[in-house]
Formats: sequence, structure tokens, C-alpha cells
Amino acid sequence: MKTLFCPASHYSFEHTSLRRVLVTTALCGSLVVGITPSLALAQATTVPVVSTTDTVSTTAIPTRLEVSANPGDVIQKTIKVHNETDQTEFFETTAEDFIVQTDGKTPIPVTEQISARYSLASWITVSPTRFTLPAHQTQTLDVLIQVPKNALPGGHYAMILHAPPSGGLVGNDALLPQSDSSVAPKVGTLVYLTVNGPIHEEAFIKNVTAPNVNEFGPVAIKYDVENRSDVHISPEATITVTDMLGHTVDKINVESKNIFPFTSRDFEATYNHYWGLGRYTANISVPYGSHGNVTNSSISFWIIPYRIIAGIAVIIAALLAITIAIRRHLLHRHDDKSKEIELLKERIDELEKGKHF
Repeated sequence: MKTLFCPASHYSFEHTSLRRVLVTTALCGSLVVGITPSLALAQATTVPVVSTTDTVSTTAIPTRLEVSANPGDVIQKTIKVHNETDQTEFFETTAEDFIVQTDGKTPIPVTEQISARYSLASWITVSPTRFTLPAHQTQTLDVLIQVPKNALPGGHYAMILHAPPSGGLVGNDALLPQSDSSVAPKVGTLVYLTVNGPIHEEAFIKNVTAPNVNEFGPVAIKYDVENRSDVHISPEATITVTDMLGHTVDKINVESKNIFPFTSRDFEATYNHYWGLGRYTANISVPYGSHGNVTNSSISFWIIPYRIIAGIAVIIAALLAITIAIRRHLLHRHDDKSKEIELLKERIDELEKGKHF
């Protein structure tokens, strides 16, 4: 059995000498000890390796190869390896199966037998399998994918890897033993094969979170998408934010991520408005699959600028207190004048009565 590979698009590497290779292997950003039987898709990246001399790398082209086929089909493709180093490099090409960590994105190559449900490496033949690549040159390789007649519909995944053999190639494929301290770096092309047929597609949103009460924006909205399908999905989610009156105040497009079968990926979006007042609802819509499936969820949060509100309340209270004080003062002055007027009226009445006598 060939070994299945990791979903990273490249690995970067370099040799410090023909007899000694001391490099750091970059596999999908990192290779981690420990495995899980679930699958997930890592984004393709190139990771340069820095030595004591120059920074060099080798690139696999394309970084990702997506194909679909019927059971029994034979597919022919070509891939390339470009040597960006200043020296001749030697490669051995293999196809490897992989499994991933529970984070849904860290792939790990495996050598033991794994479930044929997602395996692809044993269907792949690459030619040539060993080659010498001069500095700044490109090698073209032929890829043959033979899909078994009894292949299960859905996703099958592998990576075509290019790495130095167990020893460097010298002369006519003679092997030069490699130092125990050296590590064989790899670059590769990620291969996604979808076998046509009745494919189960199912996904759902879980672990939706957002801060319940916020003084101001922005507000972070987080959630996970779990893929229960027979094939990987790349959902392009949309979050629609509405206010208390149901008016749409923002529409957020969430960056897409690849999610392999029976794994979850975390997503995060930001309601990027500083000012707000009241209760808001974030409606998450995640379309997936080839049949227009959509899964939805929602969460509500509040934006209350309580310090500003408290300041305004203090100002209003102060103005109200001043108004009441002024009104009371005016009313008191009015009462005093009324009393004086009453006294004057009484005096006038007394004077008028005295005249009559």
C-alpha cells in the first residue's frame, strides 16, 4: 500500500551540502505527532526553509488538483516541480494517504492501512518516480489515476510528494547514505478526486458565540461548521445582522475554508460597526454541497453605550434639578408678591371705610 498524503500544497526545503542535509520539514505549516481517523483539508501554502547560507525553496505546480470521475474511469494529468535553489536537487516521487488532527486542518501522512472510504494513493501512478532537477529548472511528471469500478462515491484524497530519497542520488541512481541527523523535506500537490454517484451531503452549524452585552462595536461572531458529508465542502457563509426593528444593518461575507468529511472547522466574522444601540441579531447562512443545501443559525447581542447613556442621564437630571429649583424660586417670589398685594388691598379697603365715617 502506498502512503496517503497530507493536504498541504507544498513543502519547502534545501540542502546545505550533498553529504549532509539539515533542514526543517514543513508539512502543511507543521507536522504534529498524534493522529485521528477524521479527514480535513488544509489550505495550500509554500513554507520557505532558512539555512546558514541562503533562503531557497522548491515548488510543486499546481498546489491543488481537483478532478471528478465515474467508477472505472482513467484520468491523465500532468504536474510540475520547480527547483528554485542554486544547486541540483534529487527527488523520489510517491503518493501518500493522510489523516488529520482533531482541529480539522493539520494533516498527517500515514503509512499503515487506512479506510478505503477516502483513500486515493493506491489509484495513482506517477512517472518518473525518480529524477534529477538542475538549479532553477522545472520537471514535468505524468499522473495516471485509475478509478476502480467499485469505487465508493464521494471524496478521495491524496498528495503526490517529491522528496530526496533515503540517500542523495549520485551517478546512475546510486544512493549515498544519508546522515542520521538529516530530515527529508517534501513538496507536494494536493489531489481531490470526487467519484460521481449518490453522495450524502449534510452539514450543520454549532458552537455559535458572540459577546452578549457590548458598549461599542466591533462585535466578534464565532461558530463551527461540521461536515457530515461523504465529500469535502467549502462553504461561503453569509451573516446578516438586523436591528430591533428587523432592518438589515450589515451583511458579512465569511472567508471560505475547506472542510473534509466528518470534521469541523471554526469560523469567525466581525460586525464592524462602532456605534449602536439596542438588540441585534446575527443570522448565519451556510450554503454547502452541490444541491443548494443551506444550514442556518442565529445569535443575538446587545450594544449599549452605557457610559454615554449614564453621562446623558446625569446631564438631564442636573438640568431637571436646575429647572425645578428655578421654578420653585419663581413660585416663591410669586407667592410673596401675592401676599403683598393682598395686604395692600386690605389697607385700601380700610382707608376707604375710614372716609365713609
